[in-house]
Amino acid sequence: MYVGQTCIAPDYILVHESVKDKLIESLILEIKKQYGLEPLKEETYGKIISQKHFERVKGLLENQNVIYGGKSDAQSLKIEPTLVLIDNLNTPIMQEEIFGPILPIVTYKTKEEALKVIKLNDTPLATYIFTECKETKDYFINNVSFGGGCVNDTIMHITSPNLPFGGVGESGLGAYHGKRGFDTFSHYKSILEKSTKIDLALRYRPYNKFKIKSIKKFF
Repeated sequence: MYVGQTCIAPDYILVHESVKDKLIESLILEIKKQYGLEPLKEETYGKIISQKHFERVKGLLENQNVIYGGKSDAQSLKIEPTLVLIDNLNTPIMQEEIFGPILPIVTYKTKEEALKVIKLNDTPLATYIFTECKETKDYFINNVSFGGGCVNDTIMHITSPNLPFGGVGESGLGAYHGKRGFDTFSHYKSILEKSTKIDLALRYRPYNKFKIKSIKKFF
C-alpha cells in the first residue's frame, strides 16, 4: 500500500463547516479501524518511497494545525495517517501534490466559496464529490474543469475500461483506457488522392476576378 502516493489521491477535503466536526470524528474512527492505534508499527502499513520524499512530505507538516496523527519514523520511512485543519490556503501543503498520508481539511460556507478554493489551483486531474443532492453534484461537475472523478467514491473511475482516463489543462492532455487508449496511441495518416484524368485550371495563375470569385464561392 502506497499511503496516498498516487496522482489521483485526494490532496485535500472541502467540507461544509456545519459537518466538519462530524467528518473529522468519522475519519479518525476509520483510521483507527484500518490502521490500528499505532500505524507505524503495522507491518502492512506502507512507507514513503524514498528518503528524499519522506523528508519532503514530513516538511509539509511544519507549522500546520495537525489534529490527528503526524508522527513519523525516519528509519522505516513511515508517516502516520495525518489530518490537518487548514486556516491558510497559501501554505505549501495546499499548493503542492502531497503524495503521502496527509489529508488537509478546508471548510467552506457556500458552494461559491468552495469553488473559489478549487480554482486556486486550476484543472485538477481528479475531483471527488460526496453528496446526495443532485443540484450540488451538477454545480461542481459543471463549474469545475477536471480530468475525471467520482461521485460518492474516490479513485475507482480509473478501473473502468469504458471511461477515458486523462487530464485537462495543467493536469495533462489526452486520455487513454479502452478504445480511447487505442486512439491516443494510434496515428491516423491523412491522405488525399486525386485523379490524373482531370485538373482544374481554376487553381493556377494567372488569377482574375472570375477565378477569385469562384474560389471564394467554393470555400
